[in-house]
Amino acid sequence: MLEQGVARIREHELALTAILIAALREAPGVAVLGPAELARRTAVVSVTVEGYIPDQLAAVLDQVFDIATRAGLHCAPQAHRTAGTLETGALRFSPGYFTTADEVREAAEALLSIL
Repeated sequence: MLEQGVARIREHELALTAILIAALREAPGVAVLGPAELARRTAVVSVTVEGYIPDQLAAVLDQVFDIATRAGLHCAPQAHRTAGTLETGALRFSPGYFTTADEVREAAEALLSIL
């Protein structure tokens, strides 16, 4: 992995992030948290879904689709206070270097199929 270089790893992760955001951004009731500008993001995509509790979505993604996400405040209550999600938290996807574009698309499709 280190042979690829940090810049190349970041490029791959941001490409995955862009795919995920594009798939989720237009879905009714889905709010993608964080900067709109991709260059200002990391490979973490947090979302809220109107009418759904993040913990429940994470459980369904895990148990039905075998997709690992994290729900809650992510040890960052001040960030959630700023985002207006302190009460419920958010659902977080974290694609990494070994994640494929197809896996990211499948994760987005799985979430959208729940809604």
